[in-house]
This record gives sequence, structure tokens and C-alpha cells, in this order.
Amino acid sequence: MDVERKLSADDPEPLKIGPLALSAKIDRIETHPEHGLRIVDYKTYATTKAPAKTHFGPAREDPFVPEAVVEVAGKLRTWQDLQLPLYRLIADKFHPGQPAQTAYFILPADPAQSSVESLELSDELFASAVACAEAVAARVARGEFWPPQPARGPWEDPFAPLFLNGRPAECIDAETIAFLKGADR
Repeated sequence: MDVERKLSADDPEPLKIGPLALSAKIDRIETHPEHGLRIVDYKTYATTKAPAKTHFGPAREDPFVPEAVVEVAGKLRTWQDLQLPLYRLIADKFHPGQPAQTAYFILPADPAQSSVESLELSDELFASAVACAEAVAARVARGEFWPPQPARGPWEDPFAPLFLNGRPAECIDAETIAFLKGADR
């Protein structure tokens, strides 16, 4: 139905998440007479990663964004990527009232492993993703980027020398922390 469909934050009536206007480019929108729309994002990886692996992470005891915590298959998880749920929201703007599924078209290094992998978004899960996006957008609009979060990879932290005496909250003065929390805005 459509390829590289663009949504601009500069549109006369932009799609907003909280106070922020969205910009995006959807790789592919397919239509099926019985199943409705399927929003597809092409992904190239050395190995296959299903959308659930990229969209959900482990639940943390003290989550940075409480709205990111969601139950998936009976387990508490955390939204760590909102791309496909936001694509579904965008598809609803372009094609209101049509049911929409979301998927990755995975193109790994081994062509035999190529596949289309869906992210099953129940209405409840979709609503959770939108609530999470709105909470993040509100924090961004307030200029609130605190507390710092642990790195997600096995790389050495380039900022470690800045915090030789402990955690960032113990090494940065209270005025700077208040500024980073958005308290002065």
C-alpha cells in the first residue's frame, strides 16, 4: 500500500505524543482484505532479533520511567523501544479505524534466516506503550534527564573518571542535580 511513508513534525496537524510532535518514516505499509494493515520495519542484523527482544527488557526494581513497566506473558518487563507501537499509532493517523499489526522484516547476514516477525500488540499492551511514550515526552519537554541510567552494553564507561568517588548522585553538587531534574524550568 505504501513505502517510506513520512510523518513530519512540521505538518499543519502533527501527531503529538504529549507535548512533542512526532517525525518518522515507515518502511512499508501492507494491506490484507481480512487482516487489515501490517506496518513493517526492515532490520538488518548479523543474527536474527525478534521485535519482542528489542522492545522489552527486564523490569528494574526502581524504574526510571514507572510507566515503562508492563506485564508481558505473565512477567513484568520494561519498554526499552517504542518504535513499532508508535508506528501503529502513526498508521492510525493515516488510516483511521483500520486494524493494524506491526512487524520486522528481518534481513540477517544469512539469507536463509530472513523472516517477518510480528510484535503482538494487544490493545492493553498498545495503551501501555502510548502511556510510556507520553511519560517520556513529558520528561523531555521539562528538560528532565535524571537520574542517569546504567549502560546497556559491555563497553567501558567513558564517564567513569568523572565519578571516582562513587555514584553520580554522590559526586555532583545539589544545584546541578536540581537543574538536571528540570527543577529550574
